[in-house]
Amino acid sequence: MTFRNHAFEGCRPRPLASYLKALGVLRLVSLQKDNEVRGYWRAGHFWLVTRLSAQELERFLLEEYSPTPLVAPWNGGSGFYPKDNTTAIDAIQSSRAARLDRYREAIALCRRFTEGLEQAPKGDVKFRVQRQLIETAPTWMREWMAAVFVIGSDGEPDYPAILGTGGNDGRFDFTNNFMQRLVALFDCDDVHARPTREAVGELSRSLWAVPGAGSHHATMGQFDPGSVSGANFGNGFRGQSVTNCWDYVLLLEGCLTLSASATRRLAVHAPSRAAAPFAVHSAAGGYASASSADELCRGEQWFPVWSSPASYAEVRSLFSEGRATLKRHAAQGAMDFALSISRLGVARGVDAFERYGYIERNGQANLAVPLGRWVVGAKPHLQLLDEVDGWVQRIRTAAGAKGAPQAFARHARALQDAVFLCCQQGRTRDWQQLWFALGAAEHQLTRSPRFVAERGLQPLPALNAEWIQAIDDGHPSCRIAVALGMVRDPEHVWGLRTYWLPLENRYRPRFLTDSAGLAFGPEQVVRGEDAMHGLGRVVLRRGRMPLSDRAVRSHGSLALGHTGPSVRLADITGWLAGDISGFDLMAWLPAALAIGRDAGPALREHFVAWDDRHSPASEVPVPPVFALLRTAVPHEPPTTDEPQVRFDPAILSALHARHVARAASTAIRRLRAAGLLPLLQRASGPRSSAMRLLSAMLFPLSRGQLRQLVRSVTRSPIPRD
Repeated sequence: MTFRNHAFEGCRPRPLASYLKALGVLRLVSLQKDNEVRGYWRAGHFWLVTRLSAQELERFLLEEYSPTPLVAPWNGGSGFYPKDNTTAIDAIQSSRAARLDRYREAIALCRRFTEGLEQAPKGDVKFRVQRQLIETAPTWMREWMAAVFVIGSDGEPDYPAILGTGGNDGRFDFTNNFMQRLVALFDCDDVHARPTREAVGELSRSLWAVPGAGSHHATMGQFDPGSVSGANFGNGFRGQSVTNCWDYVLLLEGCLTLSASATRRLAVHAPSRAAAPFAVHSAAGGYASASSADELCRGEQWFPVWSSPASYAEVRSLFSEGRATLKRHAAQGAMDFALSISRLGVARGVDAFERYGYIERNGQANLAVPLGRWVVGAKPHLQLLDEVDGWVQRIRTAAGAKGAPQAFARHARALQDAVFLCCQQGRTRDWQQLWFALGAAEHQLTRSPRFVAERGLQPLPALNAEWIQAIDDGHPSCRIAVALGMVRDPEHVWGLRTYWLPLENRYRPRFLTDSAGLAFGPEQVVRGEDAMHGLGRVVLRRGRMPLSDRAVRSHGSLALGHTGPSVRLADITGWLAGDISGFDLMAWLPAALAIGRDAGPALREHFVAWDDRHSPASEVPVPPVFALLRTAVPHEPPTTDEPQVRFDPAILSALHARHVARAASTAIRRLRAAGLLPLLQRASGPRSSAMRLLSAMLFPLSRGQLRQLVRSVTRSPIPRD
C-alpha cells in the first residue's frame, strides 16, 4: 500500500489552537481509521503520512468520524442544568446516529449524578461528582477526565491549565461549546448524522488553509488569543468573533493527547500543577511583554515540535512522560525547563518547544499566549550557569518577599531575562547581558543592608575563567575589567573586591554584618561611582596606608600584584583620551572582581590568543605624562636589574587635587633619585585629565610594558626583553 504525505497548512505551531488541531487530526485518524499513520512538523506546519488520500481523509472526518464524548457535569453552563443552554446536548441525546452512540451514553451517565440538582454543585458536592464519575465511567470516558482534572493524593482535584478549571474558563464551558460546534457540523436529526453544507467548506479551510472565513459566531476561548472579540476587532469600534467549527472540534480532540499520567503525576519533585505534560511554574522572563503579574498566572506549558514521522502511540508516550530533567530532578520552573532543553535534557527526537503561558490578558481573561520557540540543543558555556544558578534563585526569591525593595524585582527580572537569552540563543551579547546583570544585582545588595542581612543574601560566588571566553568580544572595557579583577592585595583573598564590598577576609565570599545589617567594610571605599572615581579612591586608599607598614611590606610600592592579563597600552591611551567611558567600565567591573584567584593563567592565555588573532604585534605609544607618572608608581618591588624607583604618595595626592604638573614634578624627582635621567624637565596636563590619570595608576602592566614606559621617558639604558 502506498503511503501519501499530506501538508496540513492549516495546522501550525502557533496559536495553540492550531497546534492542538494537528494533534487532534493525528489522534482521530490513528484511532478510528489508519493505525499506521505518522505525523511530524516541517516548514512551519504539520504533515501526515498515511495510506489515505486527501479526499479520503476529508470523507472520514465528514462521514465516519465518531466524536469523543466530552462532558463536564460539574460545571455550570455545561448543559446539564435548567439555566444552561441545552440546545446542543438535547440534540445529541435525541439523535439516532450510530456515530453519536457513545456521546449519548456519556450524557445519560452524567445525568444520573446531576439528577435533582438545579445548579452546578460546589465544594465537596462537586468533588464527589468528579470522583464518582472516575470510578464508574468506562475507559473511553476516563481519557477526557484525565486530561481535564487529576485527583491528588489528598483527594482534592487539580486542574491542568490547558483546560481551565475543569473544562471551563470562567463562564465559558468547553464541552458545551464543543457540542454546539458538533451540532453545527452534523445533522443530528439524520440517522447517519451527515455533514451540513457548511461543514464541507469549513473542513477544507481548517485542514488545508483554503481561503475563507468561518461561519460560526463564537470564540475559541483561551486557545486562540487573536480570535477573541472586543474593541477594534472588526471594522467598527467593536467586533464579534467568527470561528471555524472544525478548528474548535479538532483542538479539543487534540487535548486528549495531553492526559495527565501517573508517571508525571506521582513524580516526587513535580509540582501539583505540573500534572499536565511539560507544564511548569511560570516565569515572567524571556519574552517582550513580561510583567511581574505574570508570575501569578496559571503556569506555562511547553509543546514539543518534532521533525521525524511519529505514530500517535509514540506521540502519546512522549506526552505521557511529559517531563524534562535538570540535575537528575524534574524541571519545576520555566528557567529549569529552559536549561534542561539547552542541555539536551529532553530527548525522544524533539527539535524544539513552543512555549505558552496561561496569562491574564484582555482584562481578566486567561489566554494561551505564545512566548517564543526554544530549539533543543546544547549551547556553549551553559555549564557556567551552574555557578550562579543558586545565587540567581535566591535573588528572585528575595525579590518576591514581603518588604523587598522595589529595585530587587527589577534586578531579578533582568537576571531572569539574561538567563533565558543564554539558554535560548547563547550569543556573546547574551552572556554579556547576564554579566552586567550579575554585577548590577550584587551592587544592589550593598544598597539594602538591613534587608540583605535579614534574608541572608551573599555576594556573587567565585567565577571561573571560562566566563571570559563567553563574554569577550574584544571590547577594551572587558580587558581592563578582567585585568583589574586579577590585581591581588597580598593581605586579602579577594583583591580589589574588598574595596567594593564589605567582605570578610575568607576564601568563601561572605558579607561582613553587624547588628544594623551589613557593616561598612574597613577597606571599602567605593560607593557606586563611575569607574574613574571608584578606581581613584582605591589608589588613594593604597597610597595613604601607614608609611611604616608600607615600607616594611611593599618596599616602596602599592603592594599590588597581579596574576592575570595586563592592560594593553592602546587601551590605556583610549582610557586617558576619554574614548572608554567610566560608567561603561563600571558595568564590566563588579562581576570581574568575582573571578577566582586561580583563573589568572587561563585568562592570560585567552587574551594572548585574542591579541594574536585580532591585534597588531606592537603597542601604540601612550601619553608621556602617563608614562612618567606610572613608572614612579610601582605596584610591586623592582627586581635587581630594574631601577629602584621609590613610591611617593604625594603623586597620588596631587592628582586627586587635580594638579597634574605638581604630580609630574614629584615623579621626575623620584626618577632622578633612582638614577634615571628623565627626558622631560616638566610635564603638565588639563585638570580634567587628573582623575583619569589617577585611576590609570591602578592598571596592571607587565614588566615588559613597564620597561617600555621607562625607555620612553628616560635616557638611562634599560635592558630590553
